[in-house]
Amino acid sequence: MNRFYVLLVSLLSIFSLATLACTLNPGYEGYNKDKAKGEPVTAGDPAPGLKLLTPTDALNLIENDKYVFIDTRPERLYQKCKIKNSKLHPYAIPGDAENTLTQEIVKGYIDAGKTVVFYCNALKCYRGLNAAIQACQWGIPTDKIIWLAEGVPGVVAAAGDKLKKYTDGKGCVNFTE
Repeated sequence: MNRFYVLLVSLLSIFSLATLACTLNPGYEGYNKDKAKGEPVTAGDPAPGLKLLTPTDALNLIENDKYVFIDTRPERLYQKCKIKNSKLHPYAIPGDAENTLTQEIVKGYIDAGKTVVFYCNALKCYRGLNAAIQACQWGIPTDKIIWLAEGVPGVVAAAGDKLKKYTDGKGCVNFTE
C-alpha cells in the first residue's frame, strides 16, 4: 500500500511539474500521461514549442544526421522493428527503474548539434511523449525536441515499399505492436 501511495504522489508531483515547465495547450489537456498506460493521446503539439512530427515528415529526417531518433520502448520491441539508425534509450515515466534515458544523454545529442525525435509505438503509447516532456523539464530547448506520435507503425505505413530504407528488424513487415 505504501509503495502505491508513493508512486501516486510521485506521479501527481511530476504531472504538476510538467504543467509548470511545459504549459499544456488546448486539445492536449484531455490526456493525462500519469493515468493507466496505453490511453490514446490527442494528436497535436503537446506543449508550446514542442513539435509533433508526422510519419511522412519523419521519412525526410531519418537519413539527416542533424536528427537523432530515440526509441523509448523496451529492447525486445526495439529489436523486433525500429527506425533506421535510431538509438535505444527506454523511458516509461520519471523514476521508472528500467529508464536508461537521462538528461546527460539528451544534452549530449543537443551539444553535438542534433535535434532529438522521441518515439514509441504510436498514439496509444505514452513513452515517447513522456520522454519529450521530460526533456522539456530538463531544460532542453523545445526547438530541439520533436515527438513522433505515430511511432514505428506510422513510419512502417508511410514507408510503403521502401520499408527497408527507413526501418530495421525482421518484424517490421506487418508490424502491429
